[in-house]
Amino acid sequence: MGYLLAGVIIGPATPGFVADVGLHYLLWAKIASRVAWLRRRAFRRFGPEPVHAVQRRPQDLLFQQMGTLPPEVIRELAARVWARHAPDQTVEREDLDWLRRRRPRARIVLSTASPAEVAEVAARELGFDEVLASVPGRINGGRAKLVALRARFPELGEAGVVTVGISDTGYGEDHCWTEAFTHVVDVNSRHPFPPIAPAPLRAVFSALVLTGAEKQARERGVPALDSRRGRVIPAVREFEPGELRTMLAASAEALDRLLGSAGASAAEIAYRVARARERARRPLDRRLTAP
Repeated sequence: MGYLLAGVIIGPATPGFVADVGLHYLLWAKIASRVAWLRRRAFRRFGPEPVHAVQRRPQDLLFQQMGTLPPEVIRELAARVWARHAPDQTVEREDLDWLRRRRPRARIVLSTASPAEVAEVAARELGFDEVLASVPGRINGGRAKLVALRARFPELGEAGVVTVGISDTGYGEDHCWTEAFTHVVDVNSRHPFPPIAPAPLRAVFSALVLTGAEKQARERGVPALDSRRGRVIPAVREFEPGELRTMLAASAEALDRLLGSAGASAAEIAYRVARARERARRPLDRRLTAP
């Protein structure tokens, strides 16, 4: 649910440089996420966490551009972006209010790679308790989110504490969350959380959540989803731990072999592990789409 002010040129910049950064992101993030051979090259070129490395260039450019304007102008632009994209929002203030009524002791935190000025708008509009966001010199993305969360909330890994991480994890950038939370939820994601993950994780959820515009359309009797969505698995199914262990036994064994392998680079092993974990979701998808 994080969002960037990217795509809005807010200061003087060399057009060729902006285009180069955009094409770099298009190739190594968007296209590589869909083309297997290019994704493998991304791991080899950028290391074990290529998405985080590739995202860094547009993020740095964004902060460079933001540095040319007064803070009040940045906040005004962020508010306008929020208002313009309101129909695409999937989380509303009423959702957080509902959660607080059910779990009064819960702390609801927005952790995002977006700039702090942008995240503050979301926090104000939705009513988050706290915000962890990016600032110049420190991008709050990938594993950096977990570092910041653990520093701010030392109880994150304590026994008996229930923690829920919710993300769209569009390019798998938040898959490391499975190492820290007891429950993770991927929302409208093309690269959902893998079903094989370490403790303390207890459950993985994948949710199709309607946007504001889609909910309004349904109120008018139009059930179709936004055409920008990718492939949607409409069925609802819960898999019990025993069932998952049977279905994913071969995948788990393959992952164990990969993690114990030697002779390959860290980036190559990371790529093989990522592919194996993603393939582990295929039998789940087939069960969901079976007649």
